[in-house]
Amino acid sequence: MQTNIQATVDHQCRFTSHELGWPGSVPDMKVWKQSHLWMHRQDYFQGGEYILVDKGLSFIIPQNEFTDLI
Repeated sequence: MQTNIQATVDHQCRFTSHELGWPGSVPDMKVWKQSHLWMHRQDYFQGGEYILVDKGLSFIIPQNEFTDLI
C-alpha cells in the first residue's frame, strides 16, 4: 500500500506543514487543495510571497485566488 506524504519547509529547512495518510492513488493536487496550509493560506502568506513546488505538484495559483492573500 502506498501512502501520499506532502510537506513544506521554510527557507531554513524547518518543516512548516505536513499532510500524511492519503492513499498513494490520490492526486497531489487534491491533497494540496485539502491541506490545512492551502485552506488557511491567508494566515501563512502575505502579498508577494510564494511557495515553490517540484514538478509533481506543478500549478499556478489563479490570480483571483492569489489576490485574496494581499
